Amino acid sequence: MAFALEEVREERDYDEIVPVLYAAFGHPYNSLRKWFIPVHTTTEAALEDFKGRLLKSWKQKPDLYWIKVTDTETGRIVGAAEWEVRKTIEEPRSEPEPLNAYWHTEGSEEKQFAEKMLT
Repeated sequence: MAFALEEVREERDYDEIVPVLYAAFGHPYNSLRKWFIPVHTTTEAALEDFKGRLLKSWKQKPDLYWIKVTDTETGRIVGAAEWEVRKTIEEPRSEPEPLNAYWHTEGSEEKQFAEKMLT
């Protein structure tokens, strides 16, 4: 079994990346999955929502790079990672800019925790 490492350049790759990430954070269980991919209704809906958020940030942030690992025998994506490579470094702010974890229910403990964890 051989693997290829390359940058994600096509939107359709996220159709494979999202379920791989969901499975990776589920076996063995990693509680971070609950904060990044909350399931409010169905798993399928949660994965579509997560994919939408990933695509939005990938398209809007020029310093974001997704790297995928593909099984060269099957052509299937077996892993992926997001990297932020900044060309310039901003001066740190005295107070971090608050983040809105909009993918969680407004007023929920999960939303409050996610916002603190990501800020």
